Amino acid sequence: MHAKNVAVMSIAVVLCAHCERVCFAAPPHGASEDTVRALRDAVLQWTRVVSFHCKWEMSVARFESVEEALDGRLFDRQVKQTGVFHKLGDRYRFSIAYSDPYVLEGSSATNAPVDEMGGPQVGVSFHMPAQEYAGSAMAFAPTVAGTGPAQELMCRRLMGPLNVGGGQVGEPLRLNGAADNMKTEVSDIDAEHLQVSFSDVRGPERRAYTVVLWMATDTPTVERSSLVSQFASGLTNSSYSRAMDFVACPGGLVARRIVSVHVVGGGSVPKQTQAFEWRSADLGDVAPTEEDFVMEVPETVFIHGLVRPPPMGTKRLLDLNALGPDDLAPPGPIFPEPSEAKNGPSRSPRAMLVAGLGAAVGLALCAYWLWCRNNDPGRLRSRK
Repeated sequence: MHAKNVAVMSIAVVLCAHCERVCFAAPPHGASEDTVRALRDAVLQWTRVVSFHCKWEMSVARFESVEEALDGRLFDRQVKQTGVFHKLGDRYRFSIAYSDPYVLEGSSATNAPVDEMGGPQVGVSFHMPAQEYAGSAMAFAPTVAGTGPAQELMCRRLMGPLNVGGGQVGEPLRLNGAADNMKTEVSDIDAEHLQVSFSDVRGPERRAYTVVLWMATDTPTVERSSLVSQFASGLTNSSYSRAMDFVACPGGLVARRIVSVHVVGGGSVPKQTQAFEWRSADLGDVAPTEEDFVMEVPETVFIHGLVRPPPMGTKRLLDLNALGPDDLAPPGPIFPEPSEAKNGPSRSPRAMLVAGLGAAVGLALCAYWLWCRNNDPGRLRSRK
């Protein structure tokens, strides 16, 4: 069917049992809410079935204008994060390391490397301080799916192939924290693109969120997004994102490059800008394998959350595919008292708690660039 006709009719989304892709039928005379719901279901289905393997890097950069930045014309790039991202259907493996050094000051830590895995039933997160920085406080914590570990993992919260704009927790066709007065509109841009627009008013804040979908494919593909927040004080907080360099992967198209531009200013706040670029040179070149979801845990790491954790003292292999709900221990303290520890030699609970809290703080800080999603212009510390 011609993509331009999609906006004026409801969309029935069908998952083909044989090909595991999303197909469309077009009943007549649908409301825009029904269309958005169907499009959202299609995009979420894509996130469940698509598979890829890649090494990636995230850079900060400068630019002359928003339009040039979204065309990929950036300069003065500085690589800030690197990692790998493996996705095989509903399983994820994601790691992140920082170019800036790991720092632990009291209970505050920044730039702590992270390795995480998630599946339909179990998710694990592994914080990896360097050995010279309180390495004994590393933790490995499986969690029951609940709404799905994919919603908890960093790979779904941070900007990347599954989250073009960042901050929408893997659901690009939803306005976070939408007010009751939210309005939704679907419109044609051209023969191959639809624009879905959301707007609401929350006290002194007026928000406009738009997503552009590329419809000339088997599955609606998120190509652009923007969020503009305007305040009564005159402050405007904006972010604009674009995915590009798409490659065909099992389950659909995936972007090798994403640019996100953030602009804040107005009222008493001087204009500030920042651009971020997510890039992978090899996404789609190699298929993910079952071995990608086996994590090697160093002998010094305390494993929390398993009923029968393998003991400390030797390197251990934990296979995500072999873990299920029955393997998970009831919720409890991350680190037991030394007399109760069963994973290995006792350690200072205070030191473990301090470093554990530091790792959590570091995890939160790694998403500092999502300030615009939280309407906090104070997090932007760069200049045009």
